[in-house]
Amino acid sequence: MTDFQLGNRLLASRKPEEAVQAFLRHAARVPQDAANAFERAGTAQLSINALNASRTVAPGVTLIREGDRQGAELFYRKALAHNPNHPRALKGLAHVLPDNAEERRLVLEHLAAVQPDYLGLLDLGDFYRSHRKDFQRAYELYRQAQTLDPRDKGSYLKLQDLCKQLGHAEEALEWRSRWQEQRRTRPPKTGA
Repeated sequence: MTDFQLGNRLLASRKPEEAVQAFLRHAARVPQDAANAFERAGTAQLSINALNASRTVAPGVTLIREGDRQGAELFYRKALAHNPNHPRALKGLAHVLPDNAEERRLVLEHLAAVQPDYLGLLDLGDFYRSHRKDFQRAYELYRQAQTLDPRDKGSYLKLQDLCKQLGHAEEALEWRSRWQEQRRTRPPKTGA
């Protein structure tokens, strides 16, 4: 068994600290696979509780567990240093960066260029909608996500809501109808 395989097993067994060490050994022993190993180490790092004590984040809400986002960011950056087009490392880095960070937008744009990803496109659309108020770009990205995965409700809802916000009531109703039609005509899920 390779250290990479061991790391995945340890991560699945909820032993993220040990998994990180296995992934780092793999990166050192198999440099041509370092990007994959560092990306997995970043994912494992998000499973490590970085809080020493509970923290109140809102009235009545106490945070008792939070992944080590700074550690994960470091590993995602190492993965991208080895392979700047590594899709999972790009997704991971975008996940740990602040929602309104310009760097996050750049990472999501890069991901969309390298390997368009449904959730990445929705996140990028949300960035343009919320932080740039560029509703046309948000619309294009939501539309691209809807085309990429026409069976998922999220893009239809975002398109419907954005059209309502822009005062395009008829188009909002059209997106609602399209989702209802999609839901009606898709085949039932099969059990595996």
